[in-house]
Amino acid sequence: MKIYYDDIMLQHRIPDGIFDSFPSPLLAQQIAQPEGPERIINTVSVLQRGPLAPRLDWAKPQAASDAEILSFHTAQYLERLKQVDRVGDYLSASTYLPKDGLEIARIADAICRPPNHHAQAGMADGYCIFNGIAMAAQEALQKGYRRVAVVDWDVHHGNGTQAGFYQRDDVLTISMHMDHGSWGESHPESGSVDEIGSAAGEGYNINLPLPFGSGDYCYELVFEQCVLPRLRQFQPDLIILANGQDANQFDPNGRQMLTMAGYYRLA
Repeated sequence: MKIYYDDIMLQHRIPDGIFDSFPSPLLAQQIAQPEGPERIINTVSVLQRGPLAPRLDWAKPQAASDAEILSFHTAQYLERLKQVDRVGDYLSASTYLPKDGLEIARIADAICRPPNHHAQAGMADGYCIFNGIAMAAQEALQKGYRRVAVVDWDVHHGNGTQAGFYQRDDVLTISMHMDHGSWGESHPESGSVDEIGSAAGEGYNINLPLPFGSGDYCYELVFEQCVLPRLRQFQPDLIILANGQDANQFDPNGRQMLTMAGYYRLA
């Protein structure tokens, strides 16, 4: 099994503040940003020291070119990122591009920082600068795959991926997420079951908002009764998994109470 990773991702830093928002002049000690390098350090450590270690083949990711980025993102957005990269700044309330951070964002791959699925074609959101999931789907289609499915079990709605393929029938997008609704201008999508796609894409976007604290049994039941039947019907040539781990019982952003055993069964 090949794992793509580079230590340069640990250099991506978002300023500490009020949880995952801007620093506050009222605080003597800013609160640590939850999207920090520590989670990747520990993920890599477990993979290198755990029982899977002998089966893993580690490789360096390749930086995405402008052409690959523009397969999904707009030229105006890429130009803005290049300007911000010179000084570092917030792209949205929770998404920060540090000075010279664009190089890191270009190589974000399987084990990656910053993450992916909230970034829309022309907008950063939810810590995400580029949508690598959408770019991978585009590349697969360009290389001859006819149908690509994206299954997203991150605790948050995969709004950027949804928006990018909302009017298309060659990419099936399925998102299982905490029922959190829209969170503003950078995430206008609600993630509700009513958002099913439009035009040619009608019926090719599936949202499965789940109650708080759903846990292993609920996730597995929804996966078996809703996700798998639609995948079998669609018959994708490729499945891309947006493998967010923040639905687990310890994550501060959303307590969906999934355990390690629950993730194992879903996988």
